[in-house]
Parts: sequence; C-alpha cells; structure tokens
Amino acid sequence: MIHRYKNNGYNIVMDISSGSVHVVDDIVYEVIPLAQQLVSAGIRDVDTVTIAVETLQELPFSHREVTEAVGEVISLAERGILFAEDPIVHPVQEQIHLHQHSDQVFARQVMTIAEQVRQKVCAEAHKACHAEELQHVNYYGEAALELIAELKQKGSEREPDFQKGCESDVLSGKTMPEKCRKCFARYYCSGDRFQNEGGYDESQSIHEPECERYKKCVEYAIMIKAALADEDK
Repeated sequence: MIHRYKNNGYNIVMDISSGSVHVVDDIVYEVIPLAQQLVSAGIRDVDTVTIAVETLQELPFSHREVTEAVGEVISLAERGILFAEDPIVHPVQEQIHLHQHSDQVFARQVMTIAEQVRQKVCAEAHKACHAEELQHVNYYGEAALELIAELKQKGSEREPDFQKGCESDVLSGKTMPEKCRKCFARYYCSGDRFQNEGGYDESQSIHEPECERYKKCVEYAIMIKAALADEDK
C-alpha cells in the first residue's frame, strides 16, 4: 500500500507496510502508481515494466528517463521499501511489530511534529472563532512553514525536542478497526482518533473529522522532516 502526495514542492511517497518514506522527483512520482501492479506481482524486468508504463499513460518524459525511473522503482521494491506486503497478522500483533520497527524514532518524530502542527492549526482556528475551518488547508500550510522556521532556528538543538511526549499507545491492547488498517497514517496514530476512550470495539465508530485533521497533520509533518533534511545537507 502506498500513499502519494505533493506538499510545498516535495513529491512524497509513503510505503505504508514497510514504514518507508521517499522524497522523489517528478518522473518517479508519476511512474510509481503505473508500475505498482506489475512490480508487486514480481515482474522486475526493466524493459517489460517500462513498456507497460508507457502503454498505460503517455508521460511528458523521454523513453530513457522513464526507463531510468522504472529502474529506480524496481530497486526500491527489491530492497523491500516500496510495494512491501502487508504483514498477515492480528491487528494488535501488527501494532507491536510497528513499535519494534527500526524506524520507530522517525515515526515518533513525525508524530511529535504532527501534534505541533495540530496545536498551531487549532490555535489559529480558535482565534478566528471558526472551529469548522480546522479543515482549511491554508491553516495547515501556514502552521507548517512557521514550524519549519522555528525548528531550523533551533538547529542542532532541535532533535531532543522531537523525543518528548511521543510514546505510542500501540501496546495497550487496543485492536485496530478495518478502516484504520487501510489508512496511510496507521503507523503514526496510537488509536486516540477513536470516538470513545478505552480502546475500540465493534460498537464504536471512528471520529471522522479528527481522523481527517490528523492525516493532514501527518502529511505536513513528513514534509517538514524533508525540509529539515534539506537544510542539514
């Protein structure tokens, strides 16, 4: 399962099952969904996949560029960080597996930044006395750019801030509803987007507005991480 989006000049591709996040160029961004079915099925011949990609959609790139992009996509798939298979396990076991994932520090950093974005957005919406405008994309963009500036100003001191208050609740025994298992943000959410406290059961429903707000915050948080990585180069 992948989730693609563009944000502040970055082409971001999330491979949900492996927990990998990629910042790619325009060609690879367009090729990934076109190559997904074949590459996921185990077809790794560059020429075969390239022909299929160019047949599916006319792309504004040369044949050589598309071939190179297909090669990059196949390389990522072979390393298990693109088009990775979902683990066929019980939801609670899947969450425990995530908690032990080698990239859990990155996940915690994203969760921390997402929460900071959410707080800034909520503060702006409260000032405007329009809580319903929490969905307004301008609030998220402005909050993200403001946060980038703040974190860049902190420089090398910013990393410890990422570690505060970001422990996931995935080991509490909560089970994950089917809709959450299909959500791109499932590995960045501890389950507190449920309408009621104390875990999830079949009688409960997901609080949709909060889910949508949190997913936006996650998208912006990953973009912020990409911007900070550029700053550190």
